[in-house]
Amino acid sequence: MKLKNFTAVLLGVFLWAVCICSFSSVAEATGYIPKGEKNKASSSWKKNNTASADYQLNIGLANGVVQASVGMNSEYTVLDMASGSVLGRFKGNVLSVIIVSGNRLAINGKKVNSQSVVLKPINKLESNAVIYNGNKYRGALNVKINKSGSLLVLNNVTVDDYLMGTVPSEMSPSWSKSALEAQAVAARTYALYTKNQHSSEGYDLCTSTHCQVYSGIAKESPSTTLAVKSTQGYVMTYGGKPICAVFHSSSGGRTENAENVWGHYNPYLRSVADEDNSPNKNWTVSFTSAEMQKLLARGSKDVGAIKSVQMVNSSDRSAVVRFKGSKGTIDLSGVKLRSLCGLKSSMFTVRSGGRQIIFDGHGYGHGLGMSQYGAKAMAEKGKSWQDILKHYYTNISIDKMY
Repeated sequence: MKLKNFTAVLLGVFLWAVCICSFSSVAEATGYIPKGEKNKASSSWKKNNTASADYQLNIGLANGVVQASVGMNSEYTVLDMASGSVLGRFKGNVLSVIIVSGNRLAINGKKVNSQSVVLKPINKLESNAVIYNGNKYRGALNVKINKSGSLLVLNNVTVDDYLMGTVPSEMSPSWSKSALEAQAVAARTYALYTKNQHSSEGYDLCTSTHCQVYSGIAKESPSTTLAVKSTQGYVMTYGGKPICAVFHSSSGGRTENAENVWGHYNPYLRSVADEDNSPNKNWTVSFTSAEMQKLLARGSKDVGAIKSVQMVNSSDRSAVVRFKGSKGTIDLSGVKLRSLCGLKSSMFTVRSGGRQIIFDGHGYGHGLGMSQYGAKAMAEKGKSWQDILKHYYTNISIDKMY
């Protein structure tokens, strides 16, 4: 199948602009944290009652590499993506080493007349898996020359097959069924919302926390696979379009309004009460004055030797802290300090203790959307995945899109 067919199968077309975002750890859960609603799904989004196989994603497994070791777990051929001609036939679990040779590809040292190849199994089996650098993935594998003349390795996969390798990377498979189902729907919605954010690089989503952590078959678990299958096709929408379904590890007792984190209003990311029994409900981190000075300087906020620290505004995650130093004074938001200091969240107070600057905080993550530990608590009380999602995302609809 040609590459254009993989990207054309999504009937609802998304028009995205670049969305400014940040993400620091798996505790944030979603890798993309927009500071503006610039990458909204277009108004052409519609329900699609076709099979889930029609929802395809191009996942960038690697970009800019000089060599790709690829294969399949069963006998396979390597085809030229443009013409479909067979360039080689290989046994299962025998890897083909692909490099760039001039303006063409070379397979196992032999130059071929192709700039883009795809791996195809000889026999179509449900157990088929593609292999890249020793890792197995569902779907197809495409290796091509990118704009810079190096290699781009793509995993062409359905949304739900992608989720099977994503959900267990974002939430513990040992958690209750409805929590895992809520996570599956949130992850599906988020994948569709952010689809194409790497389009300028030639693919839809990456495998890191910048998008969502995608680990392929090795990370799959029966419980999370069941959660994906039992919620197949369900997507959260607002105004008929997929929402920015961000989520985080724990809220510290209450989720946050979008404007207090991103600086702009979002109608479905509103603050709600949350049951937080996580290990990070309360935490304390301290720095010496010298350490804090270095952290501020590293973030281009150098005030010199710190003389005093004061909370100017202590309103949850919209806190502002004032640092007075030998070179001047600066006010920093909780969100900025979290980034500079590697704090678990921006929900904290700060105090001085001798030569120590002490942060007393709550929760882990940006605090927007679904709290994963909160979802866990709701699930353990018998709440459905629909109950969980409608609690954390205000006035949204849950639609079966395929």
